[in-house]
Amino acid sequence: MNTIPSSDIVVHIGIDVAKASLQVDLQGTSTSFDNSPKGRAALLSALPRAAFVIMEATGSYHLRLLELLHSRGVPAAVINPVWVKKFAGAAGKLAKTDRSDAAMLSAFGQTFRPAPTSPREPERVELKELLAIRDTLVAETVLWKNFMEHQQSAVARKMTASRLKQATAALAKVEKRISVLLEESVAIAPAARVIRACKGIGLVTTAVLLAEMPELGQVGRREIAALAGLAPYSNDSGKSEGPRHIRAGRSNVKRALYMASLSAVRHDPVLGPAYKQLRAKGKPSKVALVAIARRLLVIINARLRDLYVEHSKEKGDTARYPTK
Repeated sequence: MNTIPSSDIVVHIGIDVAKASLQVDLQGTSTSFDNSPKGRAALLSALPRAAFVIMEATGSYHLRLLELLHSRGVPAAVINPVWVKKFAGAAGKLAKTDRSDAAMLSAFGQTFRPAPTSPREPERVELKELLAIRDTLVAETVLWKNFMEHQQSAVARKMTASRLKQATAALAKVEKRISVLLEESVAIAPAARVIRACKGIGLVTTAVLLAEMPELGQVGRREIAALAGLAPYSNDSGKSEGPRHIRAGRSNVKRALYMASLSAVRHDPVLGPAYKQLRAKGKPSKVALVAIARRLLVIINARLRDLYVEHSKEKGDTARYPTK
């Protein structure tokens, strides 16, 4: 987790976001606003000048507020709920209410001073939503195909075939739109070309990385691996050294890169031999493939960093890009 310098004076405001309400901890005073355009506007007016908003990722309920804060220049950090839950447990706060959650978010912000969450580009938002639709349609086509395999009634088979045809057509339409975004969008097409140049990376994996990993090219290799859930963690105690393991991270990204690694080890002249070396050392196939997936992610991260640095040189600003 990136942090902001402790010398910066900010007022961390915890907001517990629900579908219909926004519970706000305003420097020890708790108040509530409707999670509606009018309520969000009222909340914005109530924030102090140096406000830094802390909220949890809550599906989609927090997104409208986050977009409003970005549009008004108010910094905000969206925090993994697991981190906040463990922080509350460590502080001995076992009770859970909207008020206590908002207060805990304020305390979390003051303690860890997380870096603000960057605004979401419209193209990345669209990609993420299209991928969700694609996942649903893929599952639907599998469902109808399975039905047809066991149906004996001609009427039922005809109805199922019609639904399968609809789902297949809709899937093709979604994938076409994803392809257009990756090839023609000014905001993401350059990054998409860099990603797709890597062997093993196809249309869907490229879309997943751009939609789910906006940090690509902006952070170092260790942090990008941790964000994706592909960083190996130690499992040692005393003189005992347990096997390293991965955990947490972004499941869609891990799944996409794991599938990409299956292709990369067959076609990439660097990753293929690397996989064979790991297997020769006795690493199980899945462990070796996870290592290749991590290496593939690190390669993509480095190439996008180089792309962004090159673009930034024209503006004379490369300070925010890590060198490792």
